[in-house]
Amino acid sequence: MITAPELEIAVLLLGMVILMVEAFASKIDKRILAFIAITGLAIVFVASFFVAPFSSPNQTAGFWSFYTADQLSIFFKQFTLLTTIL
Repeated sequence: MITAPELEIAVLLLGMVILMVEAFASKIDKRILAFIAITGLAIVFVASFFVAPFSSPNQTAGFWSFYTADQLSIFFKQFTLLTTIL
């Protein structure tokens, strides 16, 4: 199963790679970058349905159990991805 932080890292890396390509490629069609971004976000959106929700009420976790991935947070991650794609 995929964890929620892995999806967020994937979105971060996708955005950074697209920004770096746009910054350093002199003659590239911006529509190609847009289609790459849409495709990458669509892949992350589909992968978000396979996230195993976890919460750590009794477990010792990093950052004092600040980060949890329950059903509600996964829903809003999917909603955010969908609105970004559209």
